[in-house]
Amino acid sequence: PSLGPWILDPGAFDHMTSNRTLFSYLSFLNSQPFITLTYGSQIPICGIGQTHPLPNLSFNFVLFVYGYTVNLIPISKLTHTLDYSVLFVNNFVPV
Repeated sequence: PSLGPWILDPGAFDHMTSNRTLFSYLSFLNSQPFITLTYGSQIPICGIGQTHPLPNLSFNFVLFVYGYTVNLIPISKLTHTLDYSVLFVNNFVPV
């Protein structure tokens, strides 16, 4: 099955997905706290777990947010996990 695309977001704070099949481990929450999206709407966090967006890359504390439409990776958390830096210059990301 397709894992779906992961979107890198410079403004996000947490890894998020609504695709339950992406989790290698998922713990459901007894109470459902909410996360506030960019435009002020709120959606419940159903669980927290671990995903592997690439075979040699895993993320812990990924939010399982039912009904969210994308798989989100905050650039700040990605660079921290990999100990990398990202530089944006005139709409260009150097490799």
